Amino acid sequence: MKKLYFHVGSGRCGSTLIQAIFNDKMLHDIFIQHRRKYDPQIYLDTGKIAHDETFIEEHWRPIKEKHFGPMADSEFEGYFITQENLLGMRSGKDQGNTCEVSCDKIEYLGEGHDIHIIIVIRRQDTYIESLYNQNIKRMETRDFITFLDEFPRQNWHWADNIDIYRDRFGADKITVVPLEQKLYEGSNRSGFLDAVLMASGITTRLNFQNLPVVNPSLAPRTIEIQRLANQKLPREEAGRLADWLALNIQKRPDDPHELMSPEVRGEIVSYFRNTNARLCDEYLTDFPTAKAFYTGEATA
Repeated sequence: MKKLYFHVGSGRCGSTLIQAIFNDKMLHDIFIQHRRKYDPQIYLDTGKIAHDETFIEEHWRPIKEKHFGPMADSEFEGYFITQENLLGMRSGKDQGNTCEVSCDKIEYLGEGHDIHIIIVIRRQDTYIESLYNQNIKRMETRDFITFLDEFPRQNWHWADNIDIYRDRFGADKITVVPLEQKLYEGSNRSGFLDAVLMASGITTRLNFQNLPVVNPSLAPRTIEIQRLANQKLPREEAGRLADWLALNIQKRPDDPHELMSPEVRGEIVSYFRNTNARLCDEYLTDFPTAKAFYTGEATA
């Protein structure tokens, strides 16, 4: 029985970097050494229909037949599959989560194989800020306060949604990985990329440094400029400006978060405090400092 490692997101939690780095020749060779394979074509093919709100077998059957059927007879012991849109947690106004439907899709694709789920998370306040930045690059016109007011925060209780995957696939088949680098102090992993590799059965430990910037965020000082462009310019021109800003005036790692006041940040962290405490107690036990951070006892 082949092991299938489904990295299902979340978006804004390093998914694009995972897809880029794991397709590097060095990582490709490491996967081969461990009798594992990452095929980026699976990401491309599943991405076309991963947003479906229901499970429609005829949409998924060609992917299953093309990619997953042949796995049973392959030389590899395991496969790494990445598709952040299979998490099923929704962030649009009035949207409901579809985690159960996502489980149906994964279960269908992985029928007859040993399924493992990998979920990369981050604290909800910084997730919301990062999502807004990304949406501004994609023609968002709302100001941040309106975006925040309309964000379906009830969808983003990590622990409650991860429970759905646990109940479907088993607690021993779920790995939750924090994005925040500072939480890796005291763990035996160098960062979230290394943690994802470990969860995929890769025993070679890597200390990722000087990583490329992929899907960069806009520098905070350019967000309002781009939002105004989204309102005033034709879509194509606004898109070109977003591309230019992302290439030339990127958010630096040391740029402070400026979208939320300390009071708003504290209120959001407080809203998720109880389920985040359970998240850490049940799913992040390998990360000693996670609970203080995710519950707001430690600062961002």
